Amino acid sequence: MLTSPSGIAGLDQILRGGFPSGRTTTVVGGPGCGKTVLAMQFLANGWTEFGEPGLMVSFEESPASLAENFAHMSIPFSDKIGSGVHLFDGRVPVDTVEAGAFDLGGLVSILSSLVGDGGVKRVTIDAIDALFAFSEVGFQRREFLRVLEWLTDSHVTALLTIKGSEDAEGVPGLLGLAEYAADGVVQLRRRTIGELSRRTLSVVKMRGCGFEAGEHPYVISNEGIRALYSPKRTTAELGALEVRLSSGIDRLDRMLVGGYRSGTMTLVSGLPGTAKTTLGAAFSMPAAARGSGVSLSDSTNRRNR
Repeated sequence: MLTSPSGIAGLDQILRGGFPSGRTTTVVGGPGCGKTVLAMQFLANGWTEFGEPGLMVSFEESPASLAENFAHMSIPFSDKIGSGVHLFDGRVPVDTVEAGAFDLGGLVSILSSLVGDGGVKRVTIDAIDALFAFSEVGFQRREFLRVLEWLTDSHVTALLTIKGSEDAEGVPGLLGLAEYAADGVVQLRRRTIGELSRRTLSVVKMRGCGFEAGEHPYVISNEGIRALYSPKRTTAELGALEVRLSSGIDRLDRMLVGGYRSGTMTLVSGLPGTAKTTLGAAFSMPAAARGSGVSLSDSTNRRNR
């Protein structure tokens, strides 16, 4: 399947090339996770690196606010469709009163005209969940599916950003639809551990193409998002991990299913008098008997030299 590279360091490696071209991916995350930053980078890099015009539809921030917030990233904002990144204000006025059935037909028609006339290849819809503060759930589900259908028919590569809980184990998609109806789902998480804030991203699904599973750390700086991708171990390295080295204690070897894994580091922790040094010596003695090099790095032994 063809992919549309995001141009974001590390992310394209995780996605094995980029987001699926002509399909829609939802980006779900809590506040401060960088959903809008990711969406904006996707558009900016699409134009500057791949010559693909982009359209950002925002339902929470005004175009002026977005331009000001991302001024440091030198994003090629343009009032002309098809030249750089065009911003479309999709905010609903705060004093809006709902009357009758909820319908996005008019909005979809306007966006269709913009995409068709400007040759737009990439579309991001930021905070689409803000649009569904009105109407009943049945209408919301129908209109959400209408937007997805329009994006598919337009043959654009699209990202939808949706708010989600930071500590949710699953993907808290809009109305239970986002993770099922969209072609791909990327989950952004921000956790506070002690006094440190840790951000990770994971690809939950990506129809028609592979991806690197698991959680991957990422950082947000003045240059945007950068994912920290670490290639998987080679087959030879994985094979070496299956080799077991005896601990020197038969009963402990049985507990460890043969001993310590070769090529790994094991930390032995305990209170004074719990035989940490004795355990280390038991592991080292067989190696000494075989004539292998042995290194003792126990802090107590260093102090007593």
